Amino acid sequence: MRILILTDRWSDRGGADLHLQDVANGLHARGHSVTFAFGSGSPPDQIPFPTIKLRTLARMIAHNRGLDRLSTLLKQHDLAMVQNVMNPLALGRITTHHPDTTMVTIQDHRLFCPGPGRTLPDGSACTSPMEDSTCTNCLPDATYRAKTLALTQARINALRNSATMVLSHNMALGVEQAGFNTPSIIPPWVPEPRSHLANHVRDGFVLGGRLVHHKAPMIAWRAWDEAGRPQPLFVAGEGPLKKKLEGSVQLGWLPRVRWQQRIAQSTALLFPTRWQEPFGIVGLEALAVGTPVVVIRRGGIEDWAQEGCIVVDTEAQMRDAILLLHQEPRYAQELGAKGQEWAHKAFSAQTALNKIEAKCLEMMQGRAHPNTPPKQS
Repeated sequence: MRILILTDRWSDRGGADLHLQDVANGLHARGHSVTFAFGSGSPPDQIPFPTIKLRTLARMIAHNRGLDRLSTLLKQHDLAMVQNVMNPLALGRITTHHPDTTMVTIQDHRLFCPGPGRTLPDGSACTSPMEDSTCTNCLPDATYRAKTLALTQARINALRNSATMVLSHNMALGVEQAGFNTPSIIPPWVPEPRSHLANHVRDGFVLGGRLVHHKAPMIAWRAWDEAGRPQPLFVAGEGPLKKKLEGSVQLGWLPRVRWQQRIAQSTALLFPTRWQEPFGIVGLEALAVGTPVVVIRRGGIEDWAQEGCIVVDTEAQMRDAILLLHQEPRYAQELGAKGQEWAHKAFSAQTALNKIEAKCLEMMQGRAHPNTPPKQS
């Protein structure tokens, strides 16, 4: 198959971005012709497949510049795989050229939710359909709300009849509610064990990702602070809340290998969150190297926060979990080992790639949605 992968950016700083690159590498390794088109960023030199920069893929609003070049590229491929493209005109061009062979990975709420990730101002999950009346709480300004709803609806309309793939059951609910076809649920996979991560000394708690309000890093920081700062708190990431994490060891964004090393050397990963996480790949990365996770289970996190995890609901419970893992290192080790064994069984690269490849072949045979008609708006 000649597969064209289209995304808004090339980035090594997000779990979803790295997972898409893993998918591209996996399909290429299976003998498919893969081309990776992205809107912004720069890939490293050692990439086994062609990469093409198309700025129209990075546009957040309707923008027609570069669409003719996109059309030419689409004609050269059998199938389009789309992730995080938000320009509705680009989405429309993709589905026009590949009406039956476009597969959209929906791992970002922005494709169907105009607010902050299906999360209401009080922190509870939003279960209401997108309408002017139901979106008022999150988008109080009427002019901005109307503009944002129209943009979101344009994205939905462009992709409504496409095959969809999501990483978690929670995202599947949101996607179906928005009127898309019933999605395939194909989660990411754990990386293969690396020998250099074995036999390490564990010390410190680690917090990773964007340091923004909806990721709630302050919950983890306060829990660590209230626990008496028993071990160092390593923070890998950037964002406006960085300066508030006083006393932590700031690492900035880390390359993938160094991030895996940092997790593997830590007593536990702290995973607070306020919004409905699409999946939370960083938690699976921790389990893969035998590091337990102290986690607030929201959204797609429910799909993996089982073995190897201490599930908490409050800041006080996270504080108690930090103290427990600090005071009982053997328990922490045993918990991490259980999580590692379960994660490698439940999230296999071969299984996931088999499902993705089978879905692509199904679409090539003209059977993208044999049982599920598109929903009406």
